[in-house]
Amino acid sequence: MKLKKLLKQCLSSGCSGTIRFVHEGRRGSMHLRDGQLLHAELGGAEGEVALFQMLEVPEATVVYDTVSEVAPATVYRTVEELLGVTVKKASPPRGLFVPPHYGELVTALAQAESVILLSHIRPDGDAYGSTLGLGLSLLALGKRVRIFNRDGLNSLYRFLPRAELIERTPARLPEADLLVALDTSTEERLGLGDSLRPAVSVSVDWNIDHHASNTGYGRRQFVDPSQPAVAGVVTDLIAEARWPLTAEVATALYVGLLTDTGSFRYRGTSPHTFDQAALLVAKGADPAELAKQCYQNISVARFKLQQRALANLQFEFGGALTHTTLTPADFTESGALVEDTEGIVETGLAISGTELAALFELKDDGGLKVSLRSKGRVNVSELALEFDGGGHPGAAGIGFKTDGAAARERVLARLRKEFV
Repeated sequence: MKLKKLLKQCLSSGCSGTIRFVHEGRRGSMHLRDGQLLHAELGGAEGEVALFQMLEVPEATVVYDTVSEVAPATVYRTVEELLGVTVKKASPPRGLFVPPHYGELVTALAQAESVILLSHIRPDGDAYGSTLGLGLSLLALGKRVRIFNRDGLNSLYRFLPRAELIERTPARLPEADLLVALDTSTEERLGLGDSLRPAVSVSVDWNIDHHASNTGYGRRQFVDPSQPAVAGVVTDLIAEARWPLTAEVATALYVGLLTDTGSFRYRGTSPHTFDQAALLVAKGADPAELAKQCYQNISVARFKLQQRALANLQFEFGGALTHTTLTPADFTESGALVEDTEGIVETGLAISGTELAALFELKDDGGLKVSLRSKGRVNVSELALEFDGGGHPGAAGIGFKTDGAAARERVLARLRKEFV
């Protein structure tokens, strides 16, 4: 399918959402709202550079032709400016639909009396912050809310308000009017296993996310890749619905924003992100205290694990590629937990001249977890997708259940190709 033709159809019909495609091994996406283009990505390029590359693509395979909701953002081109023509209103191209806006999600949550909130395995600050922030706001509305995560509460985030609400996922999920997943790109990463509700053919009612690699699972999706954190999506949702934004809610959401943007350093952090942060601070989030809790509050065991990771750090291609490996023995001897690896891969990326950093975690059961970070030259989300992983252009991950050592060598060989 010609991308220019597809884009023209989508814009002229007023489509909203995200279209994903692949051309000669390069993955790209276009984010639209009400017939206007918000953002474009192709390979490592973004914005107008990516857009004009797309318009030159003769044919592309549309791998996700079902659009997902995209929240309001800055429109940098109109239909006429993009295509140099005046287009008439038309029906959406076959296979596409106009998705629900915030209104439908607000209505669904408002009408539900009981809600279960879930997030991904190996949870981070955004997983905890977004679920807790939304959960506390819904509780203030009088809803019955349960917050589950397969791995329970990471000790690093015990400082979060009402953190005791985060429970380890039970063998069977209780009944609820709505089952909502947040910050989770694939249903498998929820780690539900046998806890799926047996009476429901589709387990998740609403899939709220910001990963461009989201697979579109669930009955309804609200996926906004323009947001650097799901905490931002929830902040906008609460503001749109005019639901309670208490100091506790603001604190949880601010932690999500702070951690998933790398303290507002990562690509994707926008003026709107700072507007969200300003709102949350105005509502009671304490930036200095939360930065201290997130970044100056590690255990001795966690510090010892970091020491081991740094001691194992390898430099290749003049330091452009850095990687380190942690073994089960490293965890045992340091006394650290798997959650203590958070932030280690960023240390390798902080070195001057490094473009791509990787952390390999070999598991007791023979599996492997890979964390990838990039300064922009390499799109690690695309790279991770080659191994059924996913994430963002600057931060992504991959998981292998078996043959961890061999998988490490395969991934490492692929990383090296970026510099040959």
